[in-house]
Amino acid sequence: MTNETNTQKKPGFSRATADAVIEVVSKDPESVSRISSWLGDVMPSSLGWTGSVRNWFYVFTGEDPTEPDVAAKVCTGIADATAAAINRAIKSEKDPLRGIRRATTIDRASPHIGVHHTATHVLTDEGGEAVFDWHATLEIDNPMISKVADWLNCTGEVPAKQFTGW
Repeated sequence: MTNETNTQKKPGFSRATADAVIEVVSKDPESVSRISSWLGDVMPSSLGWTGSVRNWFYVFTGEDPTEPDVAAKVCTGIADATAAAINRAIKSEKDPLRGIRRATTIDRASPHIGVHHTATHVLTDEGGEAVFDWHATLEIDNPMISKVADWLNCTGEVPAKQFTGW
């Protein structure tokens, strides 16, 4: 008699699924307008600081984060727009985004320095999930991607162009 253990593997998140999500967001004019920045062209994606640099630019130039134009381009505005684009694509009759159950926003407070941050939480039909952080890179085709637990702990994020799935 063998002693079997019941080890259920948590559903993963594939590169193909990540690419499909990114494609949807890259075709959404509202998401593109909120994410796009020249900073995304000059800062290394792997740092994940590009959106923070833009936020500091707003602070130094006296921009008011409660103004709609500024609020749309900080992390919460980006996450709201990208989650909405993904959810619209899921429901699309013309070209539905398959395999994705829903997208929401997810919030964290950095355990290291207490900074609050919001990103896009994507759940698959099979129960897989990933966090897409466009604010971190300000690159429409290269958000940071991570597992939820890693993102909440500010670890394990990888630029989409380097993402291989799990």
